[in-house]
Amino acid sequence: MNVDQETRSRLRQAFTEADCELYRELRRLSAETGSDHLEYIFDRPRALDQKIRRSLYVAEVVRGPTSRVLDFGSGCGFLSCVLAATGAGCVVGVEINEPRRAVAQFLAESVFCRPNVTFQSSIQGLDTESFDAIIMANVISHVARLPSVIEGLKSLLRPFGLLFIEDNNNANSVFVRRRLRTRFWPGKNHDGEIVYARRRAVHIARLCPGMSQSMVDSLARTTYGLTIPEIERFIKRWQATGESPYSTDALLSRAPVDPETGQYQENAFRPSEIVSMLFNLGFAPLRSNAKHVFDYKENAWASWGFRTFPSLSLKLAPAFEVLACKK
Repeated sequence: MNVDQETRSRLRQAFTEADCELYRELRRLSAETGSDHLEYIFDRPRALDQKIRRSLYVAEVVRGPTSRVLDFGSGCGFLSCVLAATGAGCVVGVEINEPRRAVAQFLAESVFCRPNVTFQSSIQGLDTESFDAIIMANVISHVARLPSVIEGLKSLLRPFGLLFIEDNNNANSVFVRRRLRTRFWPGKNHDGEIVYARRRAVHIARLCPGMSQSMVDSLARTTYGLTIPEIERFIKRWQATGESPYSTDALLSRAPVDPETGQYQENAFRPSEIVSMLFNLGFAPLRSNAKHVFDYKENAWASWGFRTFPSLSLKLAPAFEVLACKK
């Protein structure tokens, strides 16, 4: 299983060749998302190769003989497109964020050139028991009512269908506990977020001519995680009421919000908690392990350690994976 050379060539054009039309359009669409989902890949061929390898690994885990895959929380659609490019008969990506869906559609149509992958805003309209596998990649940390969400997804799985969960917030890990000790997204610590904070500030200054720079910077920090259209709604409400809305309706349903700061909370889970939850919801857990980030980064020693000491790696690794089967 691999991505063909023609597709790899288009991916390199779209992510690394600044004079290419694919690159310019993808970068424009990416900027509209207000996040750094793809920002770290631009101009970094090694990061692109790692992204491909990780996506191929997930495809190998869930696809097998399956033909229909649901990528719930598909973001900018890279994983969905790789699934479609490596043999899945049909892939449906679900993402509530409209600008990210636009990026995903562009990747599917212009870069991967795969008609067998589509993107929509919710699971509404999907037939029950119509999918062979469902993926939740870095989603559960940002879901307010996880059991009910998984219960809804379960109805879309065929009997013995696979549910694959991966997440970067392993509560067993001291590194994660330190990073999330305030339980808020620490955007100011990320280089990618600094870039987008500046872009938000520029956009807010255009929306509000005459506003002081200190107020512009304050609103740019407050709107962390919002897309450009959401920022505009935020500013309109702030101008009308003098109060900062905590979230748009869509994001309120996506993650809990602290009433004092208006920041989105990011949940951390112990893999054993997820395994127990899935069992109680009618799944048969097949395995849980540390997310093998070093496998696709080609670090032989770290990869060997992950495989040789699975219990220890689950206590240390920031990320984990759980694979389960619908009973």
